[in-house]
Amino acid sequence: MIVIGRSVRAGRRWLTATPVTMTFVAMLGLTTLWIANSNDPDAILESASTNIRNLTHMPLRSFVASALVLSGGGFLFAIVQLILSIAPLERARGSLAMMKVFASGHVIATLLTEGGVAAGIDLGLLPHRDLRQVDVGVSYGAFACLAASLVLLPRWWRLSSLAAVATLVLGSLVLDPGMTPIGHVLSVAIGVAWWPALRGEPSRRPDRRDRGRWRDRVSRPHRARRAFEPALNPAA
Repeated sequence: MIVIGRSVRAGRRWLTATPVTMTFVAMLGLTTLWIANSNDPDAILESASTNIRNLTHMPLRSFVASALVLSGGGFLFAIVQLILSIAPLERARGSLAMMKVFASGHVIATLLTEGGVAAGIDLGLLPHRDLRQVDVGVSYGAFACLAASLVLLPRWWRLSSLAAVATLVLGSLVLDPGMTPIGHVLSVAIGVAWWPALRGEPSRRPDRRDRGRWRDRVSRPHRARRAFEPALNPAA
């Protein structure tokens, strides 16, 4: 029972410390169920996609909608991505900082990759049907948050982990060249670009030792004052 109680308390602390992550996971679950039970899932994905056509006519809606739907299922994999990437960053630096990093990765990597597609179409290197290709999911924002969260690690672990992430995305690009692998490489670079800003951000929750020292500094004057109160008030 003690172990169960501790697990419940730990889970509650995790939920309250990462509200945006948990909300994101819940919304992805709902949209995945909706698409799976719809009569025309391809039409939903094309409407939510950040392809060139949608970015030209309704960019804001496309950016928001594309981050809330998944192509071809992959819900469990998306949950793992989010828990390993955006949750640690939100827990350490807060919801606002995490959302800034996620949005920058999602938006900038999308604009750069879709801009490359547009250039390829204009040059005759890519077919015109790519104007309406499906480009949805959380991977750009998740990779940006994953790379950004490495700044929370000690220097040696930070650099070795970055090398591992870089090997992963570059290896995927070599094995399967395409728009999405390029977007993943760009997202990691965007996340690393956030390191100076996140390094200067105050921790969301101070270290326990710091809280203890702060409590001692606050409580000691009060104890000293109470010790001298009889001498200061002899009438009492």
